[in-house]
Amino acid sequence: MQNLPSYNFIFVGGKENSYVFETEIGVINEVKFKPSKYIFESGFSYSDFTFEFFIKVLENPIHKSPPLDIKVSATTVVIFIDFFKNEQNIIVYTCETNDSKEYARFRKFNHWFQSFNDGTFTKEDYKLKDKLNNTIYYSSIILKNNNPNKHEIFAEFAEVMEQYLK
Repeated sequence: MQNLPSYNFIFVGGKENSYVFETEIGVINEVKFKPSKYIFESGFSYSDFTFEFFIKVLENPIHKSPPLDIKVSATTVVIFIDFFKNEQNIIVYTCETNDSKEYARFRKFNHWFQSFNDGTFTKEDYKLKDKLNNTIYYSSIILKNNNPNKHEIFAEFAEVMEQYLK
């Protein structure tokens, strides 16, 4: 990762491994890594290391979309690196669909990942279409490149994604 300035953050912890940081304009962001054993089949040996990634604004004193702030992205990267101190951790990210902006989120997340990944992490993307309501779900799985089980984990996640296509 490039040495970009980032905000100080606090690891709050809790059930969802929460991190919090405040921007220069007073926007308070939360980055969470929620344990997500349910994603894989029961008995999957890496379920205890599987987490869903979320970022959300907790407080916004300007009451409109905050302006682009590169330090927010850089801080999220630093938090990612901190969370991956446990090299076995697995992150699953699925773009929110409640406002039909899931593809924009997917593009933005991919751009962020490509911009900041120095080769430490590897990611696979999936696109799933819900046949009942025609919603497309964009999902990614991320783990450290040096995870000795990465091929097995990616294969298992691909099987899980296949189940959603049936």
